[in-house]
Amino acid sequence: MKKKVLSLFLALGLCLGLLPTAAMAAEEDFVLVRGSECEEWEQQQNGYTPDDLILKKYKGPGGEVTVPDGVTVIGQNAFSSCAGLTGVTIPAGVKAIEDFAFVGCPALTRVTLPEGVTKLGYDLFEDSQALTEFNVPNSVKSIDFYCFEYTPWFQNLKDEFVVVGDQILIKYNGPGGDVKIPEGIKTVNDTAFCGNDSITSLTFAESVTRIQSRCSVGYGPQSCVDGCGSLEKIVYPSTLTTIPYGFGCSLGSTEMTVPGSIKKLAGYNFAFCDSLQTVIIQEGVTSIGAGSFSSCPNLTKVVIPASVTEIKKGSQELLESDPFYESPHVAIYGVAGSYAETYARENKLSFVPITASTTPTTPAIVSTGVNPAESGQSYANPQTVNIDGKAVSFQMYALKNEEGGLTNYIKLRDLAAALDGTKAQFNVGWNGAVNIETGKTYTTRNGQEGKTPYSGDRAYQRNSAATNVNGAAVDLQAFVLTDDNGGGYTYYKLRDLGQALGFNVGWSGDRGVFIETDKPYDPNN
Repeated sequence: MKKKVLSLFLALGLCLGLLPTAAMAAEEDFVLVRGSECEEWEQQQNGYTPDDLILKKYKGPGGEVTVPDGVTVIGQNAFSSCAGLTGVTIPAGVKAIEDFAFVGCPALTRVTLPEGVTKLGYDLFEDSQALTEFNVPNSVKSIDFYCFEYTPWFQNLKDEFVVVGDQILIKYNGPGGDVKIPEGIKTVNDTAFCGNDSITSLTFAESVTRIQSRCSVGYGPQSCVDGCGSLEKIVYPSTLTTIPYGFGCSLGSTEMTVPGSIKKLAGYNFAFCDSLQTVIIQEGVTSIGAGSFSSCPNLTKVVIPASVTEIKKGSQELLESDPFYESPHVAIYGVAGSYAETYARENKLSFVPITASTTPTTPAIVSTGVNPAESGQSYANPQTVNIDGKAVSFQMYALKNEEGGLTNYIKLRDLAAALDGTKAQFNVGWNGAVNIETGKTYTTRNGQEGKTPYSGDRAYQRNSAATNVNGAAVDLQAFVLTDDNGGGYTYYKLRDLGQALGFNVGWSGDRGVFIETDKPYDPNN
């Protein structure tokens, strides 16, 4: 009996000896460097601290590899061209995976990341097309261009909106058409919509504060809407102050508008848009980046407001960096004496002067005389108004009239709160009609003035209730937008309110849209 048991153990031992075992990485397989040992430029570029422990290179045979404890950064090309590498486990404490870390690892099927990683670098897995097991921790805040787009793991993600890490949208798999990015998403990755020819309009949630993009020599501008040839309309969130590099390239629209809430065009934003004919930049934008309108053969009109004080050029070696390179028919429309005119004259471009009554950059005070429909869709269009020298932001909504033009409407209670304490102050009440009393201190409505309980486009309907000013009925166009709980908010044209309530409304190149509370309404402003 003892012999049988001994034979069994011997056989079992032999079988176990034949099973494959994970490769044990030796200490000498890893080239580790402290941040203090790196060149100063490298420390600055990558944000290394002196105590960071950086895995510069793995020199082992591959197989299943566990990165040593204490490492805080997986450096550029750390595992690149390791043909035998099949799996990598990265320990707690690592905060960044840098560019090209796993390029050229054809047998790599798994990478396991810990919580705490905040950055995934550029092109991590090119030519590593066996990767099927990968995780993006919630701590990740930045995913660089083409991080994992070549992998089976990425291709197999099938949700309509694929969101990973710190609410980063990395992929859209929906049917296209009018696409609205859901609330809660903070960042839109470079390639989220790339090549999707079915998208006709794209509306960003107000929660979006960052749209990633890349502009590199040899590759040009690249953004999340590259190759979206049917995209004709983009609705930006009021939270976004910069349109990133290349965002808008190759759009299929003939006319695009940049709202005043955007302060900067980073560059190449409308480059290579073959069908684009008109770009309207609204008052509030201050800077236009290099190459913004280059290679637009049919572009004839760019409206540049007086608020723009900078139009950039890039490297002299790149002709495309000229903002209007190979856009031979373009003319700049702007206010006489503004920076736009100076730029046009210095660069031998056609300049067409516009005035406050003709500029489309002031939709808050332009009235076409053609009324909007009784009901329909309104479009979020934030505006800044100069009130007695102070800039005040309003969440206005634009309504389309019968001729297709847009006119902005302002929420009545927002304006009442903004003018409270001035010579144009007024109170608002409701008893089946909207009652306005001029000269009265405004009574707040639950402190919600200046706070819009909804975002993005909203349905509207004509307000059937009367509007009374100091007890007398006044014929004013008013429209009601409702929140998700059925609460109603009344909107009027700013010029109409100025005329009815006795304060001045106008526009000028240095102030944009303005209100003068101590002056009577002047229709010529």
